[in-house]
Amino acid sequence: MTTDIAAIPLLWVVPLALYLLTFVVSFARRPILPHKWVLIAHPVLILPLALWFYWFYELSLSTLFGIHLLAFFVTALMCHGELSRTRPHTDYLTDFYLWISLGGVFGGAFNALLAPLIFNDIIEYRLAFIFACLLIPARQYWRQIAQRPWHLVNAGLHSVLIVGVLLLLMGEGNIQSTALAGLAGTIAIVLLVLKLSGHPVWYGLVLAVIFSAGAFYHQENNTILFQGRSYFGVHKAMRVGSYHKLYHGTTIHGIQHQDYDLELEPIAYYSREGPLGQMFDHLALRPKHRRVAIIGLGSGAIACYGRRNERWTFFEIDPLVKKIATNNHYFTYMQNCPPAKEIVIGDARLTLKRAPAHAFDIIILDAFTSDAIPIHLLTHEAIQLYLSKLRPGGVVIFHISNRHINLSPVLREIADKLGLAILAAYDYDTPQYYEEGMIFESKWMVMARKSTEFGNLANGPMWEVPKKVHGTRLWTDDYSDLFNTISWFQ
Repeated sequence: MTTDIAAIPLLWVVPLALYLLTFVVSFARRPILPHKWVLIAHPVLILPLALWFYWFYELSLSTLFGIHLLAFFVTALMCHGELSRTRPHTDYLTDFYLWISLGGVFGGAFNALLAPLIFNDIIEYRLAFIFACLLIPARQYWRQIAQRPWHLVNAGLHSVLIVGVLLLLMGEGNIQSTALAGLAGTIAIVLLVLKLSGHPVWYGLVLAVIFSAGAFYHQENNTILFQGRSYFGVHKAMRVGSYHKLYHGTTIHGIQHQDYDLELEPIAYYSREGPLGQMFDHLALRPKHRRVAIIGLGSGAIACYGRRNERWTFFEIDPLVKKIATNNHYFTYMQNCPPAKEIVIGDARLTLKRAPAHAFDIIILDAFTSDAIPIHLLTHEAIQLYLSKLRPGGVVIFHISNRHINLSPVLREIADKLGLAILAAYDYDTPQYYEEGMIFESKWMVMARKSTEFGNLANGPMWEVPKKVHGTRLWTDDYSDLFNTISWFQ
């Protein structure tokens, strides 16, 4: 799974600290960094981010985090450096700082209130960098252009050349087909953009093209069926070949085959050959009238493990996900899979609390914010809540697939504290649809009051008791340690 950095709670503190640091640096009596150095560094540090948006390479979390932070830091430093350089005489400083404060208020209000209504993607993030590039100061620039107009024409030709290279890189079967050609094109773009950095308008426009081109490049053979934005992020339903995919940010939350004979076959993380399929096949508890609770709706693929005499309740916090999952033009799991289904909108800790005690035979936690499970659903108190809603002999299932975050030690610690049996499985084998990439490696865990409730699941080759990691502290509603669960270099 791909991780959105914004999905990791509390990491927003880092860019906030850097943003405040740029004020300190820029308005210090003796600036730590000369402003001219910042102007030189800006194109060098923002280009990796622009090229990442274009190529969208898989990078380690530490590398990706570093690219975003460096671009953000140098851009904020450049803007605040210009504010400091152009600040007026002390007689007008009150008005000056008032306008700076108002700018912060209006900018924050735009991002928090207007942007989610105007844009159906996180466009404002890219726009902030693009406008900063358009405003990059170039002293005496327009005076020089007035004296030597050919400089402007020359910059325009450089810009056309950059766009031409981008078009070649995007061409089917052309330059992007070989790594060497792609590298040569990227180097050419870097050199040309660096040469343009002294021409604010052309520099900003070219960066805008690079920041935006990737969206078209990566969706060239895909059809967007729906795209919407809610408080919880951006959701897309896309047609990719003979499949429909549900994205939350950059993370796939569900896939459905559009072939009539295969449309009710759960795939992606939920395949019958994988851990989830094995759990439904081998768990000891198999009553005729099973009640199942699923925290997190996604595309609704899990419902195809249900039977006609069962009742399944989905707890989903985002109404936009319900809108997509229940629209038969996008996904048909919720309409055509066998069990009776109900969708409850709201935070699962609150809505599940209102359910009767011992109401469910199985509770499945499949809730994601991008691809990080919300921490409040994984605490000691949260799992005590799940147990209170579980019938005797019932199980709690956790979907914890994640390339960057390892939640196994956390759940093992909670299971030990509550005296629960626990098993984990990591599916490395994805045989069906493997060549099309439609079944993913996935990691699941299951908890029960007694190990006998696992049936013969423990005998399967995937399943084992997760290892206890020394130093892991119990997660509670008052304490969690996400930092130590992150694999920064994967």
